[in-house]
Amino acid sequence: MPNSGHISVQTNATGTNWTAFEEVRASRITLSNQTGTTIEVRQDGAGVGLQIPTGAFFTFFILGLTSQLEVRRVDQSNSQVSITARGAEGA
Repeated sequence: MPNSGHISVQTNATGTNWTAFEEVRASRITLSNQTGTTIEVRQDGAGVGLQIPTGAFFTFFILGLTSQLEVRRVDQSNSQVSITARGAEGA
């Protein structure tokens, strides 16, 4: 399993489904939404998603693995988009 670094994930081809980031060790992950659409992110596979508008950055503090975060388009369109992020370890 890799440590930190740049990662990306493509939303699911079925817009209502969530897609998790790959498993990378990190204590925080900063998402960059340059997709042209609002995305939502949920943590630990449950609960409501936090909406991140296009052009925005958001840092999540996590416990261990970037795969704790899942993404999808807010409009739940089947058109896939890629979301990039930077995972980091430490304080």
